[in-house]
Amino acid sequence: MLALLDNTIAAHAMKCVGVDTDALRSELNELVDTQTPEVAVGHGVVSKTVCGAVYRANFIGALGREGTNAANLLAGLLGERGVRQRDVVNYVTHGIPSVAVEGQEPGASVLDEALERASHAAFARARQDRLRYLSVELLLLALLADAHVDGVLGSLDAGKDELHEELGAFNDATSVVAGDDEASQPTRTFNRVMQMAVAKARSCKRDRASTLDALWAVCGERDVPVAAFLERHGIDRTDVAARMG
Repeated sequence: MLALLDNTIAAHAMKCVGVDTDALRSELNELVDTQTPEVAVGHGVVSKTVCGAVYRANFIGALGREGTNAANLLAGLLGERGVRQRDVVNYVTHGIPSVAVEGQEPGASVLDEALERASHAAFARARQDRLRYLSVELLLLALLADAHVDGVLGSLDAGKDELHEELGAFNDATSVVAGDDEASQPTRTFNRVMQMAVAKARSCKRDRASTLDALWAVCGERDVPVAAFLERHGIDRTDVAARMG
């Protein structure tokens, strides 16, 4: 955290969401000075807390841009001093502090609660199954559990149960298991879908992307396996858009 305070990107993000960086630096230095250092034998070991922060930081890129920078890592670490992680996520993904967004409560996410649940469910499954990639197929599997998505697919007479079964079988047959020290990484397609979902919401003058925005974005993908599944079940982007209201 002290190193991030010296990083221009992370320090700027902290100031934009209201962090007193001088006070934070002082308290962190005092904390470090009071800790008893452990002398490493051989190579140093990265703590579980740092590993978890990096793990979350890699996922934050899916919400707005590819790659991980210092502000992404900051969002993975931050959670104290009254500043919520989502404040930093909003800054990282859109370049604006959430407190400056009219009509939003402090800490409001760029995703609505339902889409957050779906994306977190996909993330949790990738972690549980120790998968190397967080794929758009995993996201679509999670979206199928959403009531709004279920309503749209029902109006299209799409076979949701069959689609769920096919996606599950495809995921089981094609997934790559992560290495022992490897965290799941969102694919470029996953990143692109999340970016398009947020862009769709903003184009409709909405603050947060919904599960239907995500479904609409998934339907726009071409030359990827998920496109064939959607086409086979008659799920089309134009039809989804017409039912989004």
